[in-house]
Amino acid sequence: MDERYSEDEVQRILDLASRGEPCRHDALPEGGMSLAEIQDIGREVGIAPADILWAATELSTVPERGRRARLLTLAETPSDGEWDRMVVALREVFGVPGSVERSGTLRTWRGAGVSVHGEPAESGYRLRIEAENHQARQISVGGVVAVVISLVLAAVTVATGTAETGTNIVWGALAAFGVGWSGYGRFALSKWEARTDRQLTETVRRLSGHG
Repeated sequence: MDERYSEDEVQRILDLASRGEPCRHDALPEGGMSLAEIQDIGREVGIAPADILWAATELSTVPERGRRARLLTLAETPSDGEWDRMVVALREVFGVPGSVERSGTLRTWRGAGVSVHGEPAESGYRLRIEAENHQARQISVGGVVAVVISLVLAAVTVATGTAETGTNIVWGALAAFGVGWSGYGRFALSKWEARTDRQLTETVRRLSGHG
């Protein structure tokens, strides 16, 4: 069954697709609107269907720490030639050749920590675009673990009354290392997320025919 969009969602999609220009529409029918119906509205006011598709995809994403994803639904299954052009676009956006897999209508491209999976959907053809940064996330978690260990050591030495200068230096250094390492991990992750958000936005533009 096609996804239905509420009146507020329809307005946000139209506003984004029209680059922020005011774009009003009549009251929605009960049960909301499908993407195809929103595209019909767009045509009436001069917004291309690809622009509506791009805007709907952008607004449907919920970012997670260390992970980014987009779900793009095309009107129909891309031909071999269209898929080849999509692969070229992916290589240009992410700067790596990547690897390609095909099995019937199932298609996959992987490269630079990004994967694009194409598969038939109930209505049209779905592209799942996913990116993950395990390394930066592990660095950040490792720093937190080091801080926790240092706090446990400090608590034990205080509770047992065995605190000595050497011991204090050890858990103090461990705590400082943990804070610094965790901070570096969060910084690296934030930079990756900002860059990846830009790349995925461009990917959706290219694959939907928007750009």
